Amino acid sequence: MSLERHISVLVEIIYTLSGRGLTKDADLLKDTIRSLGHEVSVRALPPQHPRIRALSGKLGRAKKRLPSARTIELTNTLQRRIRRLFSIKTRNAGLVIHLENIHPHYINPRCTNWLIPNQEWFRTERSHYLTDIDAVLCKTRIAESRFKSLHGKVKYLGFSTPGAGQAKTAQPYHKPPGAYLHVAGSSLSKGTSAVISAWEKHPEWPPLTIVANNPLVERPLPANIELRKNLSSKDMEKLWRRTSVAIIPSEVEGYGQVLGEAMLAGAVIITTDAPPMNELVTARRGYLVPWSEERPWRLGTRYKVTADALESCLLKVLEEPRDTVEAKAREAYLWALDNHQAFAQRLSMFIKSAAPQKTPLANRENADQHG
Repeated sequence: MSLERHISVLVEIIYTLSGRGLTKDADLLKDTIRSLGHEVSVRALPPQHPRIRALSGKLGRAKKRLPSARTIELTNTLQRRIRRLFSIKTRNAGLVIHLENIHPHYINPRCTNWLIPNQEWFRTERSHYLTDIDAVLCKTRIAESRFKSLHGKVKYLGFSTPGAGQAKTAQPYHKPPGAYLHVAGSSLSKGTSAVISAWEKHPEWPPLTIVANNPLVERPLPANIELRKNLSSKDMEKLWRRTSVAIIPSEVEGYGQVLGEAMLAGAVIITTDAPPMNELVTARRGYLVPWSEERPWRLGTRYKVTADALESCLLKVLEEPRDTVEAKAREAYLWALDNHQAFAQRLSMFIKSAAPQKTPLANRENADQHG
């Protein structure tokens, strides 16, 4: 029997408390890393003060106006060195994971530093700190392609949804037909206006539940739309349990956590035919709506779906045989399970490669005897 022992790594996850979605991402990483046998701590930082954030943006824009690339490089180097003087110790971590954005105060030069970004929210004024990041691990293929021009070590990690690791191998719920749901939360980029406009034209359509806490729903809604706000996790779980069709024509996503939740709940999804939404949802496991216009959004792209395009897709779904819709939902559910396993395996491999190399016990004993 081999005397080589499993190397447990102390991992510290750093992220900003900017919303429920990022907290779910941190929880998923924490739970998955613990399931792999490593110790994890999570540090949730308060949002940066708006004035400091504005000053940081102004500094970034000012540096771009410096007379030469060499001057910009020297300025960035000086800024990084000053930051190191005020860095905050991350215990005795062997690996620090910066989630969504780089957190300069928490870059630990004594260990491995990773960035797991959301490209649509990545703060480009912090791009020069990528020099201090050992690897960029991307949730999606589109993020991988965007960061390859910024860093020499970019890898595809993939991502998953909380609960996918504990889900069973059979579809969990029998879905009643005609239960439609749109989840936006506080986001203004989930295509909410197009969803409402499409439903307004069809009073004969089944009832739609909208979960949103944003200004886009502050308008008179038709009788076949029910608005719900500030739902707890338990209430959302009950809602997903009875939802057969999730309508989420997102304009932009870092990964698409709400899409993963829909698939794991056994709902069929209607979403935007653009990355990364169509990386998670394909024609085999959902319905894709063509977009009409696009525009850059930090390192991502926002894609707009019109109410007319969404209406055409919904009419198709409403006419589909129930067996066809249920088959897509089951395909999506099984994909969510397989996807989680693949994500956990890649994460395990990457952590193992980042772990400090220790001599196997048997070799150390032999070395002691010869010494």
